[in-house]
Amino acid sequence: MTDWKKIRAEFPALENWTFLNTATFGQLPRRATAAAACHFARRDRFACADFMDWFDDADSIRSSIARLIHATADDIAFIPNACAGLSLLMGGMDWKPGDRVVTLEDEFPNHYYYASFLGASGVEFVETPFERFHESITPRTRLVAISMVNYSTGFRPPLIEMARFLRAIA
Repeated sequence: MTDWKKIRAEFPALENWTFLNTATFGQLPRRATAAAACHFARRDRFACADFMDWFDDADSIRSSIARLIHATADDIAFIPNACAGLSLLMGGMDWKPGDRVVTLEDEFPNHYYYASFLGASGVEFVETPFERFHESITPRTRLVAISMVNYSTGFRPPLIEMARFLRAIA
């Protein structure tokens, strides 16, 4: 059973606020703040002479995350934010003129930046209301970029249903 009171206690701001804006600067749990403080204290103590050990620390964290989500440590990467991850993904694809990126209308603004950049190479960016999502997918669709919760409206798209649809037509 999840102890939500204990989880909420990790986030000091939640004592006085209802905080919903995790798209920018999310709240840090107390344990993350404590871990960062330990890291910086260690840097001060050793004058960064132990910086190679930091990689061991990162490997240990990746292994813990992998166990949590049933993945391998090699599947885990540290990136600064979702926008950077989306840009890495989109920058690593071999785009051809006529390829399509589909997203739902009113998505987080970062969904538009790289896709807009790709427009100069002939990649089509399609923003659609959820009701027209299925018909927006064509054989030229190379990427569907959506959020778990819509940035502007709070709409929660049925991700499992959408994934099944996309797998069935792949």
